[in-house]
Amino acid sequence: MCRRKGSILIVALWALFFLSALALALNAYINSQISLASKLKERAKCYYLAKAGVKKVVQTVAADETPGYDALKDLRNDKEFKKKELGEGLFSIDLTDEERKININKAPFDVLKRFFEITTGVTPKDASGIADSIIDWRDSDNDARELGAENSYYQTLIQPYPCKNKDFEVIEELLLVKGINKEIFSKVKDRITVYNQGAVNINTAEKIVLESLGISDTLAEKIIHFRNGEDGLEATKDDNVFTNVSSIVDELRKVEDLSQEEINQLSSAIGSGLISVASGNFAGKATGKLKNRPALAGIHFVFDRDKKMKFWREEWE
Repeated sequence: MCRRKGSILIVALWALFFLSALALALNAYINSQISLASKLKERAKCYYLAKAGVKKVVQTVAADETPGYDALKDLRNDKEFKKKELGEGLFSIDLTDEERKININKAPFDVLKRFFEITTGVTPKDASGIADSIIDWRDSDNDARELGAENSYYQTLIQPYPCKNKDFEVIEELLLVKGINKEIFSKVKDRITVYNQGAVNINTAEKIVLESLGISDTLAEKIIHFRNGEDGLEATKDDNVFTNVSSIVDELRKVEDLSQEEINQLSSAIGSGLISVASGNFAGKATGKLKNRPALAGIHFVFDRDKKMKFWREEWE
């Protein structure tokens, strides 16, 4: 009888052990699922905060009261775009215009050559080769330019591929072009685009981009000095703005002494359609974050003044 009771006790203890182990396993599984669900919920909230930021910036640009011209002070509105609280979290926006960049689908040979020579430090011959190869990549024929490359070059590579003979769709496509490596691309990627119409906004372009249009170093400095206004700072309320392409030379001469050569340089760039005073395409990154939480969501986007979204990529941290 005692042995029987002892056996029952042992069985009961083993059953209790297994039930306890099962409970612990279930608890661990459920806790992990709850933790995962919580993280997914936080990510979703961060995403919608970032998306709200995108909608805010699109609406703000669409409501611009001076769409005929754009300046850096219009695009860097901290009050509207920096750490804007919304519900449980906040969003922030980094915004820039695409018209401050060189369009690799539109830029002529001379602009491309100067741009790569100035920006990357390659030799004039190598810059010419890159410019020729870019034009060969985007044109519709299979006739290679003097230093360029068409199918006859790309098909001989260890991993061959065809020359596209169409416009670039994303700037990363440039890495497929003869003469472009990761180092060169890293130096130009923030100054090139595929979205604008080809004319560079003189109110927002960097000095190096202005020089690529055939404008001298000294003249580019004068343009930026004019833009910065009395305080000499970029993107502040007292900035001067060129409001019309036809009056650029006259407006600049009111503030800066211009030589005849500098007037000719500006007139040539304007006459060639390389310069504008307005921006119609805008790129940015919207970040959404919950208060006192590490989770982040980001959206990279490009849109135009008509609210058309041209690029959208999401990222999570």
